[in-house]
Amino acid sequence: MTCQDVFELWEKTHENVREYRGTTTLFTGHMAELLILRFLVHQLGGNLRRDTGLTKDVDSFVDESRGLAIFPNRRHSLGDGRYWRPDFSLYQAARLLAVVEVKTVISRASELANVEHKLDYLCRANDGTRGAFVHFHHLDVVNLSDARFRVISLNGNAAPLAARFDEALGLSDIVHTSAVRGQGIRDTRPIR
Repeated sequence: MTCQDVFELWEKTHENVREYRGTTTLFTGHMAELLILRFLVHQLGGNLRRDTGLTKDVDSFVDESRGLAIFPNRRHSLGDGRYWRPDFSLYQAARLLAVVEVKTVISRASELANVEHKLDYLCRANDGTRGAFVHFHHLDVVNLSDARFRVISLNGNAAPLAARFDEALGLSDIVHTSAVRGQGIRDTRPIR
């Protein structure tokens, strides 16, 4: 599946919701996040089960035998009393491997710089953490200042989505190294 294929699926669904509901308010972003979440679960082997014990509103997705977990909207400290909740945080055991932020629209150029700044803090605090900023429309960003952080633009991108995520997050390495049994998930519940 290419980046463009995912964009077209999102766009068609967006058009259908607008046609039948009259508005896409509160739907557009959630659908985009759902598509990326399903992709991540699939790329990580498809064995992540939904764990409903996280909070009343947000579930996590866990493969305890490999020590993998995806936490939607997990709160991360940025120091000085500031916090960030990226759309998805990927853990192996208690180690933060990657964060993913998904946007359908960027209203200001500073939004991307703001996300990159937050990711930079997480990368310094968690050695080896990487990130992806998934944007459903085209962004004229080829390289950012931080090699640990990649932009994945979907619209007009004929590259396989799996290849783009592998470049950004090293998903194939995560899948191969997580095959170690008995690692388990340590306490990675969100900070309240």
